[in-house]
Amino acid sequence: MSQQIENNVLFHEVQQFRQIWLWMLVSLSSIMLSYGLYTQVYLHQPFGNNPASDNALWILWFFFGVGMPLFMYRIKMTTVVNHEGIQVHFSPFLTRTYSCKEILNYRIKQYGISDYGGYGIRISSSGGALNVSGNWGVELEFIGHKKLLIGSQQSEKLFQAIKTAMILS
Repeated sequence: MSQQIENNVLFHEVQQFRQIWLWMLVSLSSIMLSYGLYTQVYLHQPFGNNPASDNALWILWFFFGVGMPLFMYRIKMTTVVNHEGIQVHFSPFLTRTYSCKEILNYRIKQYGISDYGGYGIRISSSGGALNVSGNWGVELEFIGHKKLLIGSQQSEKLFQAIKTAMILS
């Protein structure tokens, strides 16, 4: 369905982690590691009470000072709805396709961040969630009564697209 899902697209949304608080946290760790690297390697002053070796500091800086911000910047969630179903691609982690035939019910839902334990790929007693930001989405209920919330900045349009897809399937 992934090749066919691009045909007759009813809804397409790409979301990324762009919350200021998240980027402040990622930037703070990057700045602290950069400062530690500069202090220890270039100024030859140990960084901290129990300093790591220069090589270890370089490795930490590379993975967490450079790699983590780049990784966070590249994560995105793409939701596509066509007449056959819904595809959610949470890059680079997973791609899931849900056929309209699997969906028993669906509704727009406002949720709190604590309902699912945060953003990202979440599993909780409330069911699963794929979300990047905000507090609105469409909750799908599948045959077997399992639920999945798909977070969206355009939850009304997502809902209408699913409604249309369900009629067309």
